[in-house]
Amino acid sequence: MPLAPRTAADAYAAAAQAFQEGKLEEARGLLAPWVTLAVPDARVHGLMGFVLRRIGDAAGAEQALKTARRLSPREAVYPHALGELFGVMGRSAESETAYREALALEGPYPKPPNLEPRRLAALEGLATALSVQARGQEAVEMLKPLIAAGHRDLKLLFVLAQSLRMLGRNTEALGVFELMVAAHPKNGAARHNLAAGFGDLHMHAEAETAAIAALGLGMNGQATWLVRGRALIGLGRLDEAEAALRTALQRGGGAGDVYRELSQLIWMRTGDLDAAGAAQRAVLRVAPGNNDAAVTLAKLYESAGELTQARAVAELALSAQPSPDAALHLLLSDMALASGDPQAALAHGETAQSLGPAHPGVWARLCDAEMALGRPERAAAIAQDILQTEPNSVVATTRLATAWRLMGDDRYGSLYDYDAYVGAYQIETPPGWPDLASYLKDLAATLTDMHGFKAHPFDQSLRQGSQTSQNLMRSADPTLRAFFAAIDAPIREHMAKIAARPGAHGARNTGAYRLADSWSVFLRPGGYHVSHIHPQGWLSSAFYVEVPTQASDDPKAGWIEFGRPGQPTAPALAAEHALAPIPGRLVLFPSYMWHGTVPFASDERRISIAFDVVPD
Repeated sequence: MPLAPRTAADAYAAAAQAFQEGKLEEARGLLAPWVTLAVPDARVHGLMGFVLRRIGDAAGAEQALKTARRLSPREAVYPHALGELFGVMGRSAESETAYREALALEGPYPKPPNLEPRRLAALEGLATALSVQARGQEAVEMLKPLIAAGHRDLKLLFVLAQSLRMLGRNTEALGVFELMVAAHPKNGAARHNLAAGFGDLHMHAEAETAAIAALGLGMNGQATWLVRGRALIGLGRLDEAEAALRTALQRGGGAGDVYRELSQLIWMRTGDLDAAGAAQRAVLRVAPGNNDAAVTLAKLYESAGELTQARAVAELALSAQPSPDAALHLLLSDMALASGDPQAALAHGETAQSLGPAHPGVWARLCDAEMALGRPERAAAIAQDILQTEPNSVVATTRLATAWRLMGDDRYGSLYDYDAYVGAYQIETPPGWPDLASYLKDLAATLTDMHGFKAHPFDQSLRQGSQTSQNLMRSADPTLRAFFAAIDAPIREHMAKIAARPGAHGARNTGAYRLADSWSVFLRPGGYHVSHIHPQGWLSSAFYVEVPTQASDDPKAGWIEFGRPGQPTAPALAAEHALAPIPGRLVLFPSYMWHGTVPFASDERRISIAFDVVPD
């Protein structure tokens, strides 16, 4: 039996060797006596921190690393490690402080073009901590001067691009990805990121070209095949897309995004539940606790209206997991609420919060459950807390407005002022067409060619219909180019209208705008939109290309409604405002406003275009 180390230095050396060999318990045993004795050796306490973190004892790791930092205050490795630990624990403000300390200890930045790996990791961690605190702009301002100075490290460029993506500034992020490829033309990861950047902007042809280049440079893993599959969907090459996604599934064992894209593609093409969920069911038969497969299969059933089956899949997976998963609890919270069980929804939301307090979906589930339980004051407090740090959060604004309405608070009217904030505009006939009816007929024909699906995508508002996968703004078709030219004047007129009103909504008007995304929807007989919001927008829209002409028992069949919440409330709240769908009419409204449509029963189709506007 080996002798116990006689000195702290001996214990450190032996423990370091054990740690490198993966013998964590042995390393902890070697260090524990000296840590208990509070030996003034930073290396001993620091290594214990690394060991405990690897074992999963976050509290013990924090204490040990703090001791090491106190004993060796000029060593950057310990605040760096604390920054990482706090980030994992969801304590982003403390993570930011620790990373700033580590970077200060690293000293002045070296000359371009490269940065040391540890400094790069600290910059990445600090940027992430800032972004989590809704301070992504600070992250960008911190990183951009380094790029301007000539630094071209792959990791630095990637962190800057990711920070821009988190701010929704995907065009700028694409520019960084292009710079990355220019600086590292033979790097497969750079090409992959460029493909993903094109994909963010729905530039599907460019995304596929970059993905093929990445594959040629050795990026033959799941992520690149997924990016290529998404691009092929956007290009309408659906057989190739399905093959690419099946290849992605084979390459990596099935990450959640791959399951989702493949399942959704099969569902939208066929409307066949069995075929769309086959890959997930095969996995769950062998590994019933597989989180990615379970979440996607449950989402599939939920989209098909099979809520009981969806809950059963999620509950079975949760019971089979060795440790509970926040994502499954959040999904179960949604489904419990939709099933009329707000108490269970709240319980799942609170469990998810305990497991992942930093998860972006937690607080919204708690708000929804509280309003369904008839406690809007609690929901309002949660939403107001979020708006303190994210003043433009569409989701928080929606929840706060709904809570105020339930409370009878007059402030509700400042957000749901239909006269001020909802506008209906008839577009002018674009140049080249004799009248608006002729133009709309050609536009309907163009859009018909773009609709190749039978069923609606996951997590979308439409029912009994389909949605295009292409970004219409990227089309070179003259009818679509004419559409985007024709809507410019109504958008600017509406922006001026809301800017004249006091309040945060109009105050966001910069005088300039850009379209964040654009898509088309086909609704078939019985089709409608459930009440929903657009979380990534500022202004949202509905433009009517073709609407049913047959009479209906309901005089408002097919109309767009505003004000009816998209989740249960106690008491239930009805729609407050409605507008008729008229061919050539553009309706603009705040993205935070609940809106949906009344089902129509005629055997005609209904074609519309939607887009989101954000300040530029």
